[in-house]
Amino acid sequence: CSPRSPSGGLAAPASSRSRPPTPRRAASPSSATATAAPSPSTRNGSSRGTRTSPRPKERARSSSSRRTLARTAIASGDHVVIFPQGTLLGIQTAFLPGAFRLAQCLDVPILPVVVTGTSRVWEHPFSARLRYGQRVSMTVMDSIGRDEVCSADARMLCLRIQREMKRVALDQAHVPPRHYEPERDGTWPGFRFELDPAWAQDQDSR
Repeated sequence: CSPRSPSGGLAAPASSRSRPPTPRRAASPSSATATAAPSPSTRNGSSRGTRTSPRPKERARSSSSRRTLARTAIASGDHVVIFPQGTLLGIQTAFLPGAFRLAQCLDVPILPVVVTGTSRVWEHPFSARLRYGQRVSMTVMDSIGRDEVCSADARMLCLRIQREMKRVALDQAHVPPRHYEPERDGTWPGFRFELDPAWAQDQDSR
């Protein structure tokens, strides 16, 4: 789909900051705990690179433009960060294969990065308030080389990385991830997300 890039790649955090429409029911802010300093990027956005965050209804028609943006960023030596769940609702939501297909299209490696605790800092869109002094966990996992990425079935690769990243997110060393609670979080008309079918089985086996 594109020539090999000598640098750059896809990073895939496990938590999300996409922007779905406002839910019908808002959740209360969660309580505070330990340490995170305010960042200038909270107010001003990223100081480097281009960020794209299409509205849900625009996703289908913007997929081509997002591929172009990603290709341009990687060609300039930058990285592309994608939240594979496509939502901030919680760890029960399933990874979607789009990020993995994009990596195959661009012929780049994937660097999985697991982040938990950010919902305590800013639980968009449930709360407009930033809560400083929160503890956030991040684990950078082993990179998946582009040969392995491009030779794998995108959906099977998605399921494998989902399983490995969620195992890390649920480790006791990590700040607990956000959990999706339908009664608390409400419904999201027009916004697509999927629940991980393996979640209930994993919990039953614990």
